[in-house]
Amino acid sequence: MSLHCRQCALVTSSSHVLGTHAGDEIDRTECVIRMNDAPTSGYESDVGNRTSVRIVAHSSVFRVVRKPAEFLNRSESPAIIFWGPSTKIGRDAKGTLYRLIQRVSMTYSNLSFFFISPGKMQRFDTLFQKETGRDR
Repeated sequence: MSLHCRQCALVTSSSHVLGTHAGDEIDRTECVIRMNDAPTSGYESDVGNRTSVRIVAHSSVFRVVRKPAEFLNRSESPAIIFWGPSTKIGRDAKGTLYRLIQRVSMTYSNLSFFFISPGKMQRFDTLFQKETGRDR
C-alpha cells in the first residue's frame, strides 16, 4: 500500500468528537483515516464524510461487515486495513474471521484490503506497552 499525504485527519471511534462541528475541516484534509466501525452517516457535521483508509480491529470486523452501506459501499474507494492477533485474523487461524474477510474482499473488489503482519503487530504491541505502561 502506498499512501502519501501532506495533511491527514485521524478520526477515532470516540464520542469525544461529537459536537465539535469539525466535519468540514476533516473533509478538507488530503487523507482521512478512520478507526473501526465509527459511523459517518448522521454525524457528518462532526466527523465529515470522506474516508481514505479505514483501520479495523479484529473485534470490529463483524460490525463493519453487517453495515456495508456505511462502511463498504462508498463512492470513494478506501483501503481497509485489518489488524489483530494472527490467532484471530491470520490465515492459519481456526476462527472464521480470515474467511469472512476473504469473502468480503471478493465481494467488494473496488476496495483494497490489507492485513497487518504478525511482526508489525508485535512492534505495535511493544510500542503500545512502552507508551502506556499497559499490555494490550
